[in-house]
Order: sequence, then structure tokens, then C-alpha cells
Amino acid sequence: MNTTLERLAAHMDKRFVLLAVGSLAMVLAGCSQSLTPCQLQQSATGGYVVKLTRVGAASSAACDTATKTPAIFSDVWVFDQYTDRLVVGKSVAIPHPATSIPDSPVYGKGHFTTELPDNSSPRICKVDTLTTQTNGLAGAALLSYAVTNMEFLSGTDFLGTEFKADATVQRGGCTGTYTVQALSPTVGCETSADCDPFKKPFSSGIQSNYNQTCILDAWTADAADFLGTSGVCFLTDAFPSLGAFQP
Repeated sequence: MNTTLERLAAHMDKRFVLLAVGSLAMVLAGCSQSLTPCQLQQSATGGYVVKLTRVGAASSAACDTATKTPAIFSDVWVFDQYTDRLVVGKSVAIPHPATSIPDSPVYGKGHFTTELPDNSSPRICKVDTLTTQTNGLAGAALLSYAVTNMEFLSGTDFLGTEFKADATVQRGGCTGTYTVQALSPTVGCETSADCDPFKKPFSSGIQSNYNQTCILDAWTADAADFLGTSGVCFLTDAFPSLGAFQP
């Protein structure tokens, strides 16, 4: 666990992480269901396992491969949150700058549209657009994400631990449009028992009202490789995938 968190923290500016941890503590203190501010799960808590599902066919047969724009693939995204509803995120597949550069294009930045969640059930907080995050490379080495229409499950029950979004992905010279579903914390798995929110002595930490289990399918490879496991704990239904853990 410590090794994974250290690797995740290495993908965010240290100043971002320190500010975020303090902000999270203030947000959680004494909040009620109706007054819980919009928030997401910060990099210090492990980020999000992200499932990207392509909309329509690939632009060419050469792009329909695991290293380009396949039908489904995974990633791990880390976020931090600041004042004025600012959120900052990054894929762990995009290297961190060698020196601290808060304005680096490796970060996608946006703002929650409101301070508080809406009145839907479950409550939702939205981020309309993140600036495009990119590794700044060209051709086969390019990776970029342009993320829009983010909707976080919110309120004291969920605290932003799941979101959906849309993304335009440029990967290896290919471009694809994707829907996104994401779950926090990032939990690698070998069997469904690893995902059990009631496991003893250590819970998976995943919200117990999510319909989720250990997924060992090929699409999980990128996230699972990062976490050092065969698969990942992930949602089994479309957003919001509410229900219960699947043994």
C-alpha cells in the first residue's frame, strides 16, 4: 500500500499534495449531508482507477490496438483540489516534470461549477471541462486527454469516490472519443475478496454501496500493471453502479 501511494504522489506536484491533504481535512470536519461541499478523492488517498470505453469504431484498423485507441482500456488518474473550487488532475502514464512546474501541460485543470452538490438523488457535483493534459510528445509517443462533462457522486455518502465523464484521447498518433467511469480508491486485486469493503483485518476501502468486484479482463491491464496486480477492483454496472459488493 505504501509503495503504491508513494508512486501516486510522485505524479503530482508536492505542493499540490500538501495543500490538498489540509483542504480535505477541513472539508470533512463537521459536514452534513446537505452542506457537504463538492469534493473529489485526492492523490494522497490513491486516485482513481479509470475505465475508458470508446464511442464508435476506431479511426483505422491500425488504431484499434491496445497501445493506440482500443475499444476499452484503463488508466489511473490522480487529482487534488484547491481553493475557488479548482481541481487538478493527471494520468500516471504521463511523466511528472523533472522540476516543479505547476503550470505544466501534464496537468488537467478545471473548476467545480458550484460550491455545493445539486439536489438530485444521489447528489452530483460537476466539472464542465479540464484543460488538456498531455505529455507534449509527438507521433507514436503522444498521449493526451481532453476531459469534459465530469459528474461526481457527492454528499456525505459518496464524497466524490465515483465519477463519469467524456474524453478525447490522443494516443500513439490516433484519436478516439471515449466515455469514462472512475472509482476511488485504487485497489488492485487477484480475487474478489481483495475488493470486499468488509474484509478483516483490512477493508478494501471501497464504498460498500457500490456494485463492484475484482475485474481480471484484458482492459484492466494498464491500471493493474501500475498497481502491480492481475486485475483491479471496479464497478460492474454503468454509473452510478449502486448496489453491493459482488463476492
